[in-house]
Amino acid sequence: MNVRQFTKQDYYIICEWWYNHNWTPPMIDMLPSTGFVVDNFCAGFLYKTDSELAWLEFIISNPKSDKNDRNKALDLLINKLIEQAKELKFKVIFTSVEHKKLLERYKDHGFVETDKSMTNMIKRL
Repeated sequence: MNVRQFTKQDYYIICEWWYNHNWTPPMIDMLPSTGFVVDNFCAGFLYKTDSELAWLEFIISNPKSDKNDRNKALDLLINKLIEQAKELKFKVIFTSVEHKKLLERYKDHGFVETDKSMTNMIKRL
């Protein structure tokens, strides 16, 4: 499997994945430059902050791909995002998650729950 840097051309492909999951895609200008795509299986992003905390977000998979390959690709992607955060000298990765399978996958990668009753909010400026 090939992990590569996200490009703007990937946006329209992964938007289909978000729509297929009944999720609203983020606007393209909301996605950071530190994003990765694993073949035609999944994508995810790492937001950099001016602190020791990075934010892992917008993990999305192609629901039409082979389940076993998709699972391997998601693990590869999460490992790449963790590796990228370490290379950038971050000490902590934060993420918010509602999807139970993704929650379990994060736990398998060493993430721990900090809050069980959270609402994500956004304000457009």
